[in-house]
Amino acid sequence: MKPETFTSFTYLSSLSANPSYTKLAYVKSQVNLDDDKYENVIMIMDQGGHQQMTYLKKESNVSWKDDETLVFHTKRDESVGPLFTTIYALSLKGGEAYETLRVPFPFSSYTFLKDGSCIGLGLYHVDHPLFHTYSKKQREKLEKEMKNLDFMQVIKEVPFYTNGGSFIDQLRQRLVHISADGKTITPITPINMNVGGIKLSDDESKVVFMANTIKDVRPLHSFIYEASLSDFKVTKLSTQKVGLGGFELFNNQIVAYVNDSSTHGLNQNMVVCVLENGKFKKVYDPFYNIGNSINSDSRLYPSSSSGVFKDKLILNVTKKDHSLIIILNKDFSVEQEVEIKGSCDGLSQLNEELILISMTSKRLQEITTINLKVLTTYNQEVFKENPISIPKPLHITHHGRTTDGWIVLPKDFDSKKTYPAILVIHGGPKTVYGLAYSHEMQIWASEGYFVMYCNPVGGDGLGNEFADIRGEYGQRDYDDLLCFVDEALKQYPSIDEKRLGVTGGSYGGYMTNWITSHTNRFKAAVTIRSICNWTSFYGVSDIGHYFVKDQVQADLLKPLDHDALWNNSPLKYVSQVKTPTLVVHSKLDYRCPIDQGYQWFSALKLLGVPTMMIMFHNENHDLTRNGKPKARLQSYKEILSWFNTYLK
Repeated sequence: MKPETFTSFTYLSSLSANPSYTKLAYVKSQVNLDDDKYENVIMIMDQGGHQQMTYLKKESNVSWKDDETLVFHTKRDESVGPLFTTIYALSLKGGEAYETLRVPFPFSSYTFLKDGSCIGLGLYHVDHPLFHTYSKKQREKLEKEMKNLDFMQVIKEVPFYTNGGSFIDQLRQRLVHISADGKTITPITPINMNVGGIKLSDDESKVVFMANTIKDVRPLHSFIYEASLSDFKVTKLSTQKVGLGGFELFNNQIVAYVNDSSTHGLNQNMVVCVLENGKFKKVYDPFYNIGNSINSDSRLYPSSSSGVFKDKLILNVTKKDHSLIIILNKDFSVEQEVEIKGSCDGLSQLNEELILISMTSKRLQEITTINLKVLTTYNQEVFKENPISIPKPLHITHHGRTTDGWIVLPKDFDSKKTYPAILVIHGGPKTVYGLAYSHEMQIWASEGYFVMYCNPVGGDGLGNEFADIRGEYGQRDYDDLLCFVDEALKQYPSIDEKRLGVTGGSYGGYMTNWITSHTNRFKAAVTIRSICNWTSFYGVSDIGHYFVKDQVQADLLKPLDHDALWNNSPLKYVSQVKTPTLVVHSKLDYRCPIDQGYQWFSALKLLGVPTMMIMFHNENHDLTRNGKPKARLQSYKEILSWFNTYLK
């Protein structure tokens, strides 16, 4: 398995059923390395098989207007201004895709009503609440002003940007209704209200949505509202300040996924609640967190994996190292639980059968049944042409707890030889390694490395108590990781303990920095999109102002907490680092901003530690997951080269 092999993968996303559940749409994506981009086409699946519906290779989203009509937004006409959204419709009965709606602002999460009108989220600036009424001259003036942002930008709010290189300061998603002819645009919510998910009632009389009102600082909590589609009157339905992970309209009730943060902070697992008289009443606790937190660098775009399908509420949760599908009846009793020995990356329904986008440690993404019967063969030949090493489980018990992990053997493993090894640490920390393919690990195994990885405390999949390491970063998790390495060395004597490497991204980068500043047993390190200084992270990360307070249990604005912030920062201990370190960071990473990489690199360089920094100008926190193909490829090569230099 070579670094460039990922360019031959097929990636699947946007799995969704038409209203009668007789057809499924999805997006199929592939890499065009020469043009440094991903090419995307819309596919249809029904009882007759799979059919490609678009051919311009630009469509990375798809939904349904009705049973026989697809809708998607893309830029096909380059003469259209940068702020316009053009939505195309494509009939399954034949013919070319045609423009069905052109909206004079960024427009998303749209749903078409039976009368042809549309409801969705329009992006507005607080200084331009009537932007949709602007004349061509007014729009051109504003677009010219936007270009001047390269010279100067006024910032008034926290956070002022979000990961991906997008400034969100003073921007709001407003609920907007657009008439069937596109001529009448009606913003329903006020300019300072920021709207999240929206759901249209079955009778199309109202739309229910999540929102919060922003003044200087974006709140972490949201409320649920409804808007009448006859008079556009907005009514607030919930009164509790809680974190909402989404909601459904199910059995004539509003069902929400709620985290009240009361016992385990921001990472507390969500529970299923119904909204009654303004309050959220718990009706089902899945114990595991709702959603897929299984790590892989072989996905591209997202797909919904929980929701209402006919008369069932279906949850995709992360259990230990794999996905678990929970099917609930109308009374929230459990009808069925299905263990997915892999990762459920998307879920929908075709006729009476649940259909997944799934991935395992032995197979890339394919469309499958819930029992993992494979229905597509997009990636069938990849592993035949590029054999992989199947991860071997390694479970250890220490200090009264169990740590689950895996070992990937080097290519053509010979027990009479010795090999270098790499410890890999996941991000989050509330994610997991599990039964899903990892390309970077297979690259290293193909190059003759043992690969070691595990799920230390702080991760997902084992309940709230296991995940809660607030104020304890670098303690029990550090112990789990090092004990796992010790056990790997015992069980695999072919690992050369004098040639150990360590790497990880985000929280995994933090732990890489922490490990190399607390032990010299690793002879090479690659720290990716890392954190090294909580005091500076607090004010520069898009999540820093609340994440640090919750996870480190210390507040920069409280002088008595300063010692805790510094004591938990790897930078405090950097003078102890002796390990040659490659620092990999992206300039548009606003989750773990590049100042963290700069600080770590500069300190190591000044200390005389062999150090190099690789900076990707136009990438963000997701470089190794969905960055541009050439950047992803180069990151794989640079990391491999560093380990080869110091471990071989």
